[in-house]
Amino acid sequence: MKFKVAVITLGDTRKEFYQQRIGIVERETAHLKVILSQEYDLYLSAPVFSMDESRKEAEIIKKQGIDTVIIHIPIWGTPNLVVPLAYSTENPVLLLGNMRSDSSSMGALLATAGMLEQAGKNLIRVLGDLDDVKTQGQIKQFIHVCKLVDGLKSTSFGLIGGRSIGIGTTISDPAQWLRCLHIDCDQTDQLEVVNRAEVIDIQRVQLYRQWLDGLAGLCFGTTFTEKSLERQIRSYLAMKDIIQDKGYDFVALKCQQELSDHYAV
Repeated sequence: MKFKVAVITLGDTRKEFYQQRIGIVERETAHLKVILSQEYDLYLSAPVFSMDESRKEAEIIKKQGIDTVIIHIPIWGTPNLVVPLAYSTENPVLLLGNMRSDSSSMGALLATAGMLEQAGKNLIRVLGDLDDVKTQGQIKQFIHVCKLVDGLKSTSFGLIGGRSIGIGTTISDPAQWLRCLHIDCDQTDQLEVVNRAEVIDIQRVQLYRQWLDGLAGLCFGTTFTEKSLERQIRSYLAMKDIIQDKGYDFVALKCQQELSDHYAV
C-alpha cells in the first residue's frame, strides 16, 4: 500500500491576478504529480482561493487520515489561506516553492513560513527547481520522515535498566517522546533479565548453541568461556521473553556495569 500524501496548492483571493500566471501553476503542479505519484498515494487538490475552501480541504485531509501535507506555492498566494491546512496535521508541513523570477513564489513562501513559525507551527521550507535531484530528494526525505513518525505512533518502548555508566546522551525524556511521537516508555529492571535467564529451559539454550556452532568456530579463553556463552544465550532468550510478554515494539538494555561485570556482556 502506498503512503498517503496531500498536496494542496495555495491560491490567491484575487483570482483575476492569479489567472495571469495560471500556466506556471499548471506546469509546476503537473511536474510535481509526475515526481510523486509513482511512489505515493497522492491527494492532489485544486488551488484554494478562500478560507472556506481551505477549511474544506483541511477536513478532507483529516477524514482521510493524511498526516503528510505539502503546501505547494508555485506563484504568489494569499498566506493566511494556509492556516487551516497547516493545522490539519500534527506533523510539520512542507512549504514548497520555486526560484522562478516570474512566479513570486519565494516571496509568498517566506511570508507564509514567517506567519506560521511565529505562531509555533513546525514546518520545512523547500525552494528549488523540481527538475533538480536535490529538490526532489528534500521533498521525499520529508515524506519518509513523516512515514517514520506515523509508524512510531502508539508504539511501546521498553527501557531495560537505565543510563549506562553516566552517558547522558543514551537516555530520552519519556514525556517528550509521548508528546512528540506518541510513544509510551515503559521501564523494567535489568534484574528481570537475570531472573528469567536463570530459569530458561536448557533445550532452548542448546538449540541456540548448536546454531552458533554451525555458523562460526567458537574460540574460548579465560574471559569468554562456555559458561559465559551460556549466560549470554540465556540473557538473549530472556530479553525475547520480556519483549513478548510486555508487548514492546523496541527496547534498550543497560549493560554496563552491572550485567557486564557480574553476569553477561
